[in-house]
Order: sequence, then structure tokens, then C-alpha cells
Amino acid sequence: MTARAAALHADMTATARALAKEFLQSVVVVDDQAAFAGEDAAATVGCTPAGAAAGTVSPDDWQDSGGAGASRGRARRRLPKVRAPLGGGPQPVPEQALNAKVLVDGFAEQGLVCAIIRPESSEGSPVARTVLAAQRADIVILDWDLNGDRGASTLKIVHHLVHEAEPLGRLRLIAIYSGALTLRQIGHLLRTALAKERGIARFRRQGAFAITRDAVRIVIVAKPTTRLKLGDRALRARVVAAEELPSRLVDEFAEMTTGLVPHVAVASLAALRKNTHRVLGRLLSNLDPAYLWHRATQQRPADAETHLVDLVAGELRSVLEDERVGDWANLDAITQWIARDKRTDFATAFGETTPRPAADVLTLLEKGAADRGDANKDVRMKFPKMCVERNKPKSKGAHREEGIAGFAATPAVSKQSNETLAALMSLRTRYEHPPPRLELGTILMCGRGKSRTYWLCVQPRCDSVRLKGNTAFPLLPLRLVGDTQKFDVLLPGDRKGYRRFRLSKKPAHIDMAIFPVHPSDNDAVVAERYGKGFAFRSRKRRRYVWVAELQPEYAQRIAQQVANEFSRVGLTESEWLRLWATKE
Repeated sequence: MTARAAALHADMTATARALAKEFLQSVVVVDDQAAFAGEDAAATVGCTPAGAAAGTVSPDDWQDSGGAGASRGRARRRLPKVRAPLGGGPQPVPEQALNAKVLVDGFAEQGLVCAIIRPESSEGSPVARTVLAAQRADIVILDWDLNGDRGASTLKIVHHLVHEAEPLGRLRLIAIYSGALTLRQIGHLLRTALAKERGIARFRRQGAFAITRDAVRIVIVAKPTTRLKLGDRALRARVVAAEELPSRLVDEFAEMTTGLVPHVAVASLAALRKNTHRVLGRLLSNLDPAYLWHRATQQRPADAETHLVDLVAGELRSVLEDERVGDWANLDAITQWIARDKRTDFATAFGETTPRPAADVLTLLEKGAADRGDANKDVRMKFPKMCVERNKPKSKGAHREEGIAGFAATPAVSKQSNETLAALMSLRTRYEHPPPRLELGTILMCGRGKSRTYWLCVQPRCDSVRLKGNTAFPLLPLRLVGDTQKFDVLLPGDRKGYRRFRLSKKPAHIDMAIFPVHPSDNDAVVAERYGKGFAFRSRKRRRYVWVAELQPEYAQRIAQQVANEFSRVGLTESEWLRLWATKE
């Protein structure tokens, strides 16, 4: 059995872990007490309980029953430094220090490359150097108290890693691996520090030792030297030895990416990483003369640059198809999902009164509810709300039924999930560069308050380039509708959630707006910066704020529908014949 088949026949947690190991590549560790075996132990500073021998520290040795000496307001007892025994030669790493060799070897066994940074107090702040090294790392491990600064440097490092990478949405696990006495307060300190910037979503707590937001997860893990109270079982569960830390953090990363859609996404990125040289082997410098010839013969030579992007994207898609990444969401994977869901009866979720066990749901997912033949007749009988009945024209079916939870916990969660997926499939994701161009599929907003209007540009793409002077663009109006009405376009709202818009495809509703073409914009109408977004200026100085851009195929379908409105034929015919005529 292949590794893929084994993972698909295991449970979902095991699948997520297997994919995490395929995806993860690099780890950066920052700890001022990191030391390799063979270094002079006197060079590392650590703490042991008074009277204890070096190398014999355990969590139990640090237990604090709350009696004398445990008062919160009492000064911390100053503990002796670990000193090397008499005599020269290599010495073992003290147990209270971070054993770098054990950590590097442990990550190597997981298939990850681990870099260790040991900041010295004489070198000044470790923030800048650490951020540079950690920007591309999948996992970043930080000690809390670096050179006695009580978390100041670590807070700055985390802030840079989280906020500097915010526009990129980088998937990252940050682990605070420390033996600090304030371990339980670290999560609160991190959330407070990371919530100070406006416009940034807050981190959510996941228990006492983890916070998450979007693609970032920060976990707090205790070193074996952590001081424990007798009854603090939760903190004791966070104590992890250096040799166990790599496996533990792979599990923490897998927890971020458990799910059918995340599994396909992680498998896709892992496949691209694995096949990087395979793609580069096809796109070599021997293609340069052909590219230059291709560019030289173009009516608009700059178009050749985007043609190369399309070429690379096609190669990447071929890699994903060859790796069969879609298998991670096939019926075997769905069976894992259903088992992880742990529901034994889905009747209430689908608005039914008769029990619907997991086997019925799997049949629904195997056969589907859209067919009208005998192959899925049993499905349509068991899940009638998922179907649009032939003889019931007003039947909504699941595509418009939002009063059932389906595969989500509640109808509200189901609606939110459906909206998010619909937006991802219909709207093109745009990052910082390049600025948007006005073309087919561009969605604009004009005005403020009650006079605010929304428009969809339906200018063909070939007529949106090679422009000179002022150019007219046809805009179709979008009207905001309620949740119970039909709609065509889903757009992100001012806050979390989406708003629904109905598009008017009538030729009479087209508005022709004229935009100036600047020579510096490569013969196209290009947006300019407006606050945190982009906007276009018409010849009449009206500002059209860029809102979103439809996926090319989605926009082309709308253009086809508009063209059909233009091509309708007014015909005088027999009403008897019109009613008998076929409609398909």
C-alpha cells in the first residue's frame, strides 16, 4: 500500500499529519541557551534547583506546592549557574539548556531542515536578524526570555512575523518554547500586543496555550525545566522534551490544516515544492530566443510578459494533475471526514424527520442529488430538500435552501461556508501587484451612502488594451438584494460576511463611462492608489473604487448572457405554435 493509500485509509488526523510532513521543509529556532554537545557547559547559563546536580532536572523537581517560598509577591530565588566539572575536554549539554543537536536530529528525522540562532547579549537586539532568517520558515521556535529581556525581543519578533507577512497570508506555526515562570500569561501578552494595530483581526484563543488567526497559529510549549504546581495538569501536558518537540510541532501544524479543502491545498503546495526542479527543467534559457521573437511580433509587445505567466501557470497545473492532489478529497477522504464529525444521525441537519445515518449521507455524496434518473432515485427520496422536483416548479432545492445545516453545525455556519466558497470560485484573488486594469469582469463602486452604486464592466478584454486618448467602457448596474432573493454576484461586505447583488443584463441599463488613457499605463486604463485600495477616475472626474474582479470564465459567461439579450428576435408567430415549441 502506498503512503497516499495508507493515509486515505487512516483517520483524518493521521492524514493531516502525513500531509504536514510532506509540506513542511524548514524550522528556525531562536534560544540564547541553545548548545551542542561538546561545547563548554560553562558557556551556557541555566538554572537548577538549589542543591540539585546538573543533568538531573525533571518537571517534578520544580513542583511548587504553594507553601513557603511560593508566594506570588515574593522575589524569585536566585539559583546557581551550572559550571563545568574540573578537567578539560567536551562536556555534555546541561539538561536545563536547549540541546540543539537533539533538536536538529529530531527535525531531520521528520524530514525538516532546522537552523539554530543563539543570540548573545553583547550582539544587541536579535530581532532584525531573526526576522530575516525566519521569514521563509514554516515553523519558528522562540524562547521567551532572551538574554533576560522578559519577552521583549520575542514579542517584537512575533509582531514582525505576523504583521509584516499579513498581506501574504503566509501559513506559519510559531512556537514559544520556554521554561519561564509566566508561561500561563504569555498567551494573554501575545494577544494584547498583536491586537494594538487597527484594521487587524484579533487572534482567537484555543485553550490556555494556543492562539490562532487565519493562517497563523501560535502555541506555547513548556521546557522540561518549567516550574510546575502540583495541580496544574494542563501545564504539565504542555511539557515537552527537546527530542519530542519536532513530532509535537508537526502535530500542531497538522491541526491547522485538518479538513478536506486544506488537505488538497497542502498537498498541492507540497507537490509544487517537490516538483520545482521538474518545472524548471522544462522552462530553460533555450526558450529565450523564441520568447523574444514572440514578443517582437506582438501588436502590443508587453502582452508577452503575461503570456509567460500563463505558460508557467499551465506547467504548475500539470504538476497538480500529475500528482492527483484531488484524491485527498475523494470518497475515501470524505469517509474520514464523516467519521471525524461523529454524528450518527443527519436527519435534523437535512431537515428530515426520519433517521439518516452516515451511510445515507455517504450515498448522497457518492451519487449526488442533481441527476433525475433512476441511478440516484433512492437519494432523492431520502433527501428531498436537496432536490428540485420536476413537477414542482417552485421547489427551491438545496441550491437555495438555507434553512438546513447540511454538513455544518448550524444553518448560519452552512450559509457562511457556502458564501466563502462561492466567492473564492467566482472572484479572482488579487494581491498588491499589479494594480487592477479596467476590463471585462471588473466590479466598481461609485458614490457614498444612499447614493452609492455598483457596476460591472463588460468591455471585452481585447478592447481594454492598445487604447489611445479617452475610451468609453460599458458598465452594467448591480443591485443589492436580500438573502431570500436570487442574485448573480457575491461581494465581500464592509465587515465579515458577504453581500448579494443582482446584475441587470438589459442593454437599456448599460451606462457608458469615459476614462482617460495615460501613456504611462501601457495603453490601458489602470487604477491608482486610493487609501488601502484602488480607484479609477473617469473623464468627468468621478471616482470609481475598485471592489473586485470576476474570474475570467465567470465574466465571459455574463458577457454571453448580455450578448443574448442583444440577439433576441422579435417575431410575429402563432401563439399555439409558440406554446408547443421545444424550449431546450
